[in-house]
Amino acid sequence: MYLSILPQQMLREDDDIVSVCENRRLDEEAEKALEQIMRSAGLTISGAFKRGLCLLRDDLVQKAQRTRYEIYAELDLGPGGYATAPSTDTRRGVRAAIKRKLER
Repeated sequence: MYLSILPQQMLREDDDIVSVCENRRLDEEAEKALEQIMRSAGLTISGAFKRGLCLLRDDLVQKAQRTRYEIYAELDLGPGGYATAPSTDTRRGVRAAIKRKLER
């Protein structure tokens, strides 16, 4: 399926506004998804694309407003590394590491 995106206005260097038509080919998966969306929502092709673009824009804005902690909380850091003490108690960790090394 080819989609014609009409019209797209562009400003040229000489300040003239021109309309441009672009054709895009959808792969089979996207084509099936579009047909499903059109059928279930009762939208036209352009309506489905417009709604999808607006939802994507809103999602990107929302993700850009996340705090650093929200991003950190989503990370899967796993069970931990090889640290012998927490970073807040490095002296105890260094003492334990030196003790282990000397006991060998």
